[in-house]
Amino acid sequence: MTEIDWGGQGTAYFSDRRNQLVNSNSVVEPPGVPFLKELIQNADDRNAKGVYLIFTESALYITNDGETFNYNGERDENEKLIKGDLFNLNSVKEKISGLTEEGRTGRHGTGFELVYRIGNMFEIHWRDRDYEERGGNDGRVSLRSNPAKLQAGGGVQTWDPILEKEEKIICPFDMDSRSKDMMGVLFKTEWRTEDDKEAKYGDYEGLFRDSVFRSWTVESKREYYDHCCNYAPFAIQFCKSIESLTLVWCFEQGSKIYEAGRSHCYSTEDYSGLEAGDFDTEMVTLSVSEAEFSMRDIRGPLDTKLFDRSLLTGSCDTIRMMHGWCSVHGDTGIEEFDCEVLMESWKSPSNGAIHAHNRFECPHCILGIGDWIPDRTSVVHIHFPIDDIGPILDRFIDPRKTLLHSILPLGVTTQNRFMISADLYVQENRKQCESDGDMRKWNSDCTRTSFWLHSMVFKELYRKLRWDDDSIRVEDRRFGLLQGLPTAIGDWWPTSVGIEQSGFPSEEDLLGTDSGELGWGKTGIGYHPLCDIDWIIDSKGLSCNIKDIVIPTNSDGKYDSGLARVLEMMELNVMTGLTFEYVLSGDHGTAVIEGIKSHLRKRTAFSSALDEETKRTIIEKAGTADWGDLPIDSKIALARLIYWIDSAFNGPVYPDDKGTMRSKTSFSVIPENLSEFKEIRGEGLKIHPELADLEVGEATVNDVLKQMAELQISGDERFKKLEPGFIQTLSRLADQILHPDSKAHQDDLIRNNFIPCRVGDRIFLRGFHHSIKCPECDAINPPQVGYDTECTNCDTILQWDDLEQRVNKDIPSERTDYQFSRTHIFSPDALDDILPVCVKDRIVTAVSGEHFNNRLVSNSKVGLIRFFGKKSVKGSLKNIWRSSLFDREELVKWLDMDNPKDDLIDSIRMEFLMLIKEHIDSGGGGSSLGDLLNEAPMFLDIDGEWGKAKDFVLYIDDVTLGLLNSKDEGSKIRVPHHSILDENRDANKWMLTKEFGGAKENVEFRHIEKSIRGLIGGDLDGFALSEEERFRKLAKIAVYIIKNPGMLEEKSGSFNEMRWVPIGRQDGFEEDIDALCKWEDFPLPTDEFFRYWGDRKENPHITLNGKLVSPFDYFEEDDVHWIRKNITVQDVKSMGARNSPIPERMFLCLLDRGGASEEDIESPIYDLMKELVGGPIPDIYREEHLRFFHPETRDWHKIDDELIIVETFQEAEILVGNCIPVEGLDSSSQEFLSELSSSDIDGSVGARRLIARLSERWSDIPDDKRIFAIDFLKQKWKLYLRDGVEDITRIQEDGDFDIIFPLENRGVAVKDIIFSDNGKILQFSGRPGVEIWSSRFLSQKEDPLLDLSRTSTAKALYVNGATMWSNEEDTEAMGLSWTEGIQRIKDSSIRIAAAIFSGGSNGIFPVTEEDGYDWNAAMFETQAWYSYRDSDFSWSVPLAYWNNEEIGDGLFISMDDSGVFLLEHDDPDYSLAMRFRDRGLRILHIRKEDEEYITSLPFRSDTEGPFPSFNKCMDRKLTSLSDSERDVFSPLSDYLKDVLSALEFTFKTRPIGDNPLSFLGELITPYRTQKSLTTDLKIGGYTIPGEAKQWTIVTKFSDPPVWPEIEVTFRTTVSESNKSEILREILMEGMRKRLRTTDAGIQDHEWLANALEVDISELSIAFLYSKISPLLEYPDPKSWSEIEGFEGIWENSSPILKGELVLNPEVSKAREDILQWYNDAGCQVCGQLTPDGPGSDTYEESRVRIFRKVSSTYIWRTAIEHGGSPGHWLYLCPTHHKLLAKKCLELYVIADGDWIEVGELVSKGELSALENIDEKRISVRCYERRGVLSPWQEEKEQQGAEWGERKEISTQRLTARHAKEIIKQIKEYVTYKIGSS
Repeated sequence: MTEIDWGGQGTAYFSDRRNQLVNSNSVVEPPGVPFLKELIQNADDRNAKGVYLIFTESALYITNDGETFNYNGERDENEKLIKGDLFNLNSVKEKISGLTEEGRTGRHGTGFELVYRIGNMFEIHWRDRDYEERGGNDGRVSLRSNPAKLQAGGGVQTWDPILEKEEKIICPFDMDSRSKDMMGVLFKTEWRTEDDKEAKYGDYEGLFRDSVFRSWTVESKREYYDHCCNYAPFAIQFCKSIESLTLVWCFEQGSKIYEAGRSHCYSTEDYSGLEAGDFDTEMVTLSVSEAEFSMRDIRGPLDTKLFDRSLLTGSCDTIRMMHGWCSVHGDTGIEEFDCEVLMESWKSPSNGAIHAHNRFECPHCILGIGDWIPDRTSVVHIHFPIDDIGPILDRFIDPRKTLLHSILPLGVTTQNRFMISADLYVQENRKQCESDGDMRKWNSDCTRTSFWLHSMVFKELYRKLRWDDDSIRVEDRRFGLLQGLPTAIGDWWPTSVGIEQSGFPSEEDLLGTDSGELGWGKTGIGYHPLCDIDWIIDSKGLSCNIKDIVIPTNSDGKYDSGLARVLEMMELNVMTGLTFEYVLSGDHGTAVIEGIKSHLRKRTAFSSALDEETKRTIIEKAGTADWGDLPIDSKIALARLIYWIDSAFNGPVYPDDKGTMRSKTSFSVIPENLSEFKEIRGEGLKIHPELADLEVGEATVNDVLKQMAELQISGDERFKKLEPGFIQTLSRLADQILHPDSKAHQDDLIRNNFIPCRVGDRIFLRGFHHSIKCPECDAINPPQVGYDTECTNCDTILQWDDLEQRVNKDIPSERTDYQFSRTHIFSPDALDDILPVCVKDRIVTAVSGEHFNNRLVSNSKVGLIRFFGKKSVKGSLKNIWRSSLFDREELVKWLDMDNPKDDLIDSIRMEFLMLIKEHIDSGGGGSSLGDLLNEAPMFLDIDGEWGKAKDFVLYIDDVTLGLLNSKDEGSKIRVPHHSILDENRDANKWMLTKEFGGAKENVEFRHIEKSIRGLIGGDLDGFALSEEERFRKLAKIAVYIIKNPGMLEEKSGSFNEMRWVPIGRQDGFEEDIDALCKWEDFPLPTDEFFRYWGDRKENPHITLNGKLVSPFDYFEEDDVHWIRKNITVQDVKSMGARNSPIPERMFLCLLDRGGASEEDIESPIYDLMKELVGGPIPDIYREEHLRFFHPETRDWHKIDDELIIVETFQEAEILVGNCIPVEGLDSSSQEFLSELSSSDIDGSVGARRLIARLSERWSDIPDDKRIFAIDFLKQKWKLYLRDGVEDITRIQEDGDFDIIFPLENRGVAVKDIIFSDNGKILQFSGRPGVEIWSSRFLSQKEDPLLDLSRTSTAKALYVNGATMWSNEEDTEAMGLSWTEGIQRIKDSSIRIAAAIFSGGSNGIFPVTEEDGYDWNAAMFETQAWYSYRDSDFSWSVPLAYWNNEEIGDGLFISMDDSGVFLLEHDDPDYSLAMRFRDRGLRILHIRKEDEEYITSLPFRSDTEGPFPSFNKCMDRKLTSLSDSERDVFSPLSDYLKDVLSALEFTFKTRPIGDNPLSFLGELITPYRTQKSLTTDLKIGGYTIPGEAKQWTIVTKFSDPPVWPEIEVTFRTTVSESNKSEILREILMEGMRKRLRTTDAGIQDHEWLANALEVDISELSIAFLYSKISPLLEYPDPKSWSEIEGFEGIWENSSPILKGELVLNPEVSKAREDILQWYNDAGCQVCGQLTPDGPGSDTYEESRVRIFRKVSSTYIWRTAIEHGGSPGHWLYLCPTHHKLLAKKCLELYVIADGDWIEVGELVSKGELSALENIDEKRISVRCYERRGVLSPWQEEKEQQGAEWGERKEISTQRLTARHAKEIIKQIKEYVTYKIGSS
């Protein structure tokens, strides 16, 4: 094992470990807990189930059962570790561990180094796969870290193999029974002692002296053990594989074992993959087990009993939790949270780059470039604890708070009691999250997802705790919901954790509120409103929400349990004390979100904001509940609450001095005007002493009424017995109450029973005059008489005790006869002898008449008649409904009789009727009664039935009665009963009183109408007869009217609207409504009728389902003959009926239907059709097929779209098909035919149809008829063209035939014609198969039959398919859209190309170069050659272009417009373009004079096209480099940030807004590479290799494109002399892009002009560059203070770049060498070290260039710092630095044995002198002035400056290498100088 290289650290690192330990400390965690978390994380990453920490007196043992340590280890060909757990431990400082491993939360790497909090060294014991395969015993490896080697670094092995057998330990899970890849690892570290802190390791001592490397005592070890136990359950709760964490205290005294476990592990495979907007939940548990044991029970700290749970014999406590999870959701383009978008996180193993994006929505995704693997797990978890976790949290050092998690806890707490975990990008200390780039975006989306997930899962938690699980105690349900409440939004992910809070939801989003007020039912975006969730478990264990809960606090805001009992009895949702303490207690409440608290405070019992509905409920419940059994504290609490809500409330809620509950008025004083109540109430009562501060006052009349009600409710026997004396007392009290001086409120008078009333022999108490309002339908009902009744409208039971139903409505103010209520309280003297006894017993009278003096009968009987006769509207909301007492059912109900005899009821009704007769006969008249009886069944008929007066006819014979009467009671005509009908007709006239409703003496037309209505369904009799019977009876009535036409004078206005005459059904009129017609529509069977109908009874064309029918089928034949014989045309007109058939019905003759008769029809029928309203076709036949009968040919013709009307039979013959000649038709027939058919003879429409028919048949027309056909076609074209240019429309919209145009003696297909005056397209007209016509061509083809007009003919040809080779204006002038014109040109141009150029296929035609030029020129001359709509460009015609990829190589004409470039003939890269053309690049083939057609396109861009310019699109693109092939070079970006600061230093003012040049400090990314920067030439997907460069600058824009992002890449071999040029290019390129002449660019100019206080016209990029260009000559920003205008730049700040900007790494290395050599030696000339200031440990000595372009003794204007040689530099103090710059310092070398100044070597001009220069020695001489007491020389007289003595630089201040390099540069300098001279 000693021969195996186990790797080592590359650098010394214990100072890093110190910093790491310090950085891991947290104010919310004990110091050792971060190490515990790292151990858990490492185990979880290796799929361990259990983690174990064994605390012994000497050491801490750490082990897990996960993947075998270093099982993933790999070595390279040199046997060096390059991968694996051990490699990760060896690479702590590089932080490269695990870049290629997916699904890891952490690694065995930097986190494990927290082990140094425990001890100085640690051991690793494991079975190594690689070592075992090499034959290393059993493969077991034991290593111990070596602090000396670790500190020394250098890449040597930092491990000491443990060889001693007694020191080697076997991992507890290193067992053959386990899989070789799951044998875990064991770590051991000994507790650090005080001596260990001072221990020496090799050459190093005091490595652990710092206080952060603490020493351990038994007490501190035990404290650490307890801390681990306290944090253990929550430390593992979100792990992917860890099931348990076991902690063992293995000491001689008090040994114990502790295990934290969990029921579920959250592996990535099981919990990822949910779709956007989905989430899931489950119930999980955390468990804690603990037991004590004795050391005698085990064999050591690694005994198997410690790992098999056998020692855990104690109890197990569990924490139940609801676990919810979802995928990480993304955001929209404006970074708003979107639960329909998923996020993904990826990383590049080769360079560590991170990319996070919305899944499927990353338009410029970089995953396709390089190697990428999934990184963070896209799952967010949340735990809602159901059990109270408060006691556990109180053991934390930041008590009552939970930890945030990134799988493992972070060092940050929140006041939320629920726990959230997401796989975040966190910093090494696990206290903050990463905030750069995509890591920031990922972290932000994870945290925003957590808010959404909380809302979703909390709703599920509520559902479960409310319904699902009866095993959960109420208290646990309550705690579960309380602990799920959120704290303030900002506390979820505090700012200290480094997460942006800008995208977090607002408090209103979570609560569902609006403007701070509770908005029930309103939701935030994507969140379940907390205010709508019933998360509060009330005192009865029921769920409710904020708006329903009531909080029983007293007036001091303290929770009052006595008041809680009261509110519970009121069945309100009462908050428990526990909930109150959790949410609202100022001393103990948790940090619940303020919005919840604010709304809950409004729900406290004494809150002024408590809603009125709750207050009303409290008052209502207070008045109905029995409070007698309450404890006195609750009674007092009730009284105070009610008094606070409504001090006027008078219910029994106030305890007296004995605790009995009474109304407040029970304690008030009775006034004299209500003195009778003193006798009833007795002695007064006293209120409870604790309520003595409440005011009770003097009793009002309303108070007395309430007390009366209380006495009645209490069961006072006096109110049950109602003894005569007590009744008199009550009557006197009622008189006092009703006295006007009592000022009683009307509602109190009607809703209290205090008036003694009598009905018959029964006495009861009732309120003052009122009505009863039904609670169900709101109908008004009469007052009750001491018992329940039914609603007169809906039959709802109206409770006598429901006093709230009483309303102040009984007698209308304008009436005094009490007509609306038969239970009105009348005077005790109201029972007149005129009334029957049974009626008297139903009248309600008051015992005392002082306030009740109303009577039924006074001077007349009108009031009495109204009382029993009036009927009101049922369901009225204004008046009491009742039926007339003539109504038997109403009378029986009112009399309150069970099954009375009919004779008794009829006798009472007859008495009522006789009272009415006496009133009329005595001269009372009907006007006094009004219409109150017109609906009452007041008359008795001959059948013994009672009916309404309007149904009676006093005198009618039996025959007429039989004809007109129906069987329905509501429609039949009634005759009075003989008992009420006197033989003397004058004595019966009282029954004709019109106010009764209209009884008639004799039959009138209205009776006939009434009978008709009954027969057509106006009454039930219509359903008693069959249709046949009804129709024949109606026919009889019709004949009765025809024979008695004079009765029609009495017809009503509605008679004409009735459909009643039985005309019968027919086809097209099959509905029931069609079987009857109005009187005015009925055709009487006169001779005039049969002139249209025909002589037969049935017309052969009028049928119903194939059967012939007639309008007179229901009439007797004798009646039809009588009418035809006796009724004239004039008679019919006077009766208002018809003489002719109904035209709509006769139209059936003209339907082309199956089975239609082919018999002739009468000619007058076409005249009849003129009566049709709304057109020639009735609406019912609009969709039917029609036909026309030609009387000359006796033929039927179909009326359809194919019909053509022509003049002659000869024209019809040649056209064939459906043609009707107008020959032989009279004018009426022609007129009707033209109305039926859309075909016309003389118009353009008819001409178009004829042209189309002829064109379709053209090939079928026989040769002998062809000449006639051409002439006929010419005539129709002439007719078609007659309407003029404006009205020409297309002949045929569709069809698969060509429209034919007659030209001379031939017909030409219009679609083949191209019409143009364009000479360039006409040059192709002579080619075969091409019809190209010009205006001149048409003018030469004049024809008398055709009468051509060039304009109209051209348009006609164009609209019918010919192509107009012209511009948009000409096309639209022809009436066609430009779009269609383009399509025509496109189609025709393809057709011409196909005809002219043979050999092509698929629309691609080879062409010669000359034809190609001509073709494109012809295409360009029409404006239609391109189409540009909605920013989309396309060709409308095929064009010729070079394409060497389609069909061999060559020039082709094609419609494919993709990727064709314009190559201008004067393009400087013309020859290069030919190379690209040969490779397949598509290049348009045009002459130079035609280039303007392309370049002048208004929407064209040289780069975007169409036809992008070859020169402008040539991309000289840098060969792309992967991130592994280049390094970010931050000094360059730091330098530019300093440039930005310097520019802002020159600002005179600071305008509002951002500096437009801020990109200099934010968006410039520099890279340095060793790779070649090759620029390839690329265009159109083709590449030609280009040249190499030293640097490249690429500019990109953000979205929206405002800030330029500049990417700079330069080679490591770049010369430092190029530095200024690179900087200039960066600055100029960035400013050009940023300050473009756009709206934003103009605003940026204004901003900068204001900042610099210059006129905007002066501001330019050159001006800005001139401000900063002097800086670029100084590579060290600190030296800018020496530049004019920048003198005070660093007074208040420091440059970001520390030192000079050096691009070449070798140059940088050389400069670093200078610093390393002389940092402590001082100035090479004088040895001086010049401090920066008092107490400073830095100095002002610096590197100084020897050879420079300016400011040096040795000017070398072309000096280039090559190869990183230190020979360019000296290390000088500030004094000698300035001397060199001012040419006051000279260098000397030894040449040929003598010292010689370098300048003299140049002057000598002998290069041979350079051959013998000593390369080890250099001296200097300075021109300076020394002070008289200068320490460098003896005292002498003061004098001016002079050259001092030459002094050799000592070897202590000049290394041999440096001397050699300086001499080398001197030789080059001298050689250059001699050569240039």
